[in-house]
Amino acid sequence: MSKAAELAALIGSGQAQGDRNLIINGAMQVAQRGDSTGISNANSGYYGPDRYKFNEDGTMTAVVSIAQETLTSGSAFNDGHLYAYKLSVTTADTAVAADIYTRITHRFEKDNLASLSKGSSSARRVTLSFWVKATVTGTNVVEFFDQVNSRQVGATYTISSSNTWEYKTVTFPADTSGALGSGNALAAEINFVLQAGSNYTSGTLDTSWASETAANRAAGHNSNHFSSTSNTFHFTGTQLEIGDVATAFEHRSLAEELERCKRYYQQSRTYGFVEGDSNRGGEVSFRGYTSDSSSMFQWYGFPVEMRAAPSISTEGTAPNDISSTLIGSNGFRAGYNSDNSQYAFYYYASSEL
Repeated sequence: MSKAAELAALIGSGQAQGDRNLIINGAMQVAQRGDSTGISNANSGYYGPDRYKFNEDGTMTAVVSIAQETLTSGSAFNDGHLYAYKLSVTTADTAVAADIYTRITHRFEKDNLASLSKGSSSARRVTLSFWVKATVTGTNVVEFFDQVNSRQVGATYTISSSNTWEYKTVTFPADTSGALGSGNALAAEINFVLQAGSNYTSGTLDTSWASETAANRAAGHNSNHFSSTSNTFHFTGTQLEIGDVATAFEHRSLAEELERCKRYYQQSRTYGFVEGDSNRGGEVSFRGYTSDSSSMFQWYGFPVEMRAAPSISTEGTAPNDISSTLIGSNGFRAGYNSDNSQYAFYYYASSEL
């Protein structure tokens, strides 16, 4: 598609005026889970700001902490960003094993990437922009990976000055092969590479879409962000949009961004409080008593419909039964003994991709 046709399609879709950013929580405003420490090998998961997965393959020996950082100065702050994703190294890894591939991942549902028209003759280019600050300078890879068809494309960016906010943009080409399909399943992901061993760097970076080749995924990446306990990696203002021009960051309200995040993760606790806090806001309670039955049931509806039926964990005096067959994307049914006991708990529901 020509640039003129691409711009016309973009204006016609309304994305030129608003809702351009395909990334959820690009300003790192929402961090329902709170900060996490002691993240080590085999602990891939969601920590700190919502919708960003710390993703590691191989035998990572580093240990890190992840937090939502509040900004008070610097170029990203001056650009209107109040929060950032911050990774701090607490145990260093100076010898990068060949099988290591560690990155921060943002994942997309199939329906949310429909505007890319991927796998068709009308496929569109997309541009990623973001602010980054890191202790380690050098070349870094950011990857767009198609999980449906196992296809990949990458780009490099350079961190030039240590511990200094820098604004980066990369454009990924259109892909006329490999349609993503429709529905709420995983379509694709953006990967910000932090550490990569030779199994992932020994080839040539695919700057055009290609079938998955491990050796090419992070080729050219020469920055080990886990090399010292003095190292940190921060980023914010992530935006992925149609076209080959990075437009001004699309700021959304906290209320809007929180609602979008709750499609993938939500908890009964009052926003701003996390598991283990003494504040009891959001506690769910029920007294199990009836004269003619050995058990009772209660339905708890989610304030925001989730992507799919979530996995649920609880904190406190939990119900006797939360069967997976009774969990839906709109809530869950809990079973209680009819023993006149008081059940008071918090629930945590995850439907991440």
